Amino acid sequence: MHDFREPEVVLRTHASSWLGQLSGLDRADYDGWASYLSATCERLCAMHGLDPGHMKGDSAVTWIGMAASELLHGGDMGAALVFLADAEVLVAIGMVADGPDRCC
Repeated sequence: MHDFREPEVVLRTHASSWLGQLSGLDRADYDGWASYLSATCERLCAMHGLDPGHMKGDSAVTWIGMAASELLHGGDMGAALVFLADAEVLVAIGMVADGPDRCC
């Protein structure tokens, strides 16, 4: 399925519908999407006892971190949205902080 809305609209939807509830952070407190997603990943790592420098596996926190990294490094907003869509599915099935290891 392709979402034809502008990327900014989709990001706002993610922030208001589940990211803010999951992390307790408000998007309005951050300068941009990269800083908000980075803070969200850091907050979730702290909440779940994870090391943000050694994320691996299929968990929502990992995918949120990948979305943040994409935007921090000047990447494509579309790629960040794909990561967030995957994260949203993992949150829905309860895999916020853990999942099968697929990385190094």
